Amino acid sequence: MGGPTTITGSVIADNTAQEGGGLWVNNGIGLVASNTSIVGNTGSDVDGGGIYSKGSLTLTDVTVTGNNAEFGAGID
Repeated sequence: MGGPTTITGSVIADNTAQEGGGLWVNNGIGLVASNTSIVGNTGSDVDGGGIYSKGSLTLTDVTVTGNNAEFGAGID
């Protein structure tokens, strides 16, 4: 079994999904992100414009801004 997904030095921008326009993290999955921007994403089915997470998150020097959703525009 592998470890968590790792994202470093990235820009995740201007995406749309029903939940988690920028990132969607499922149960039992981990996400480790550093030096990353999550900007201008949309959760079109209510939840998680930037990040929709049911798993574990470790965020270091991550900017989550300008995302849109009815609930959890940044992180839900």
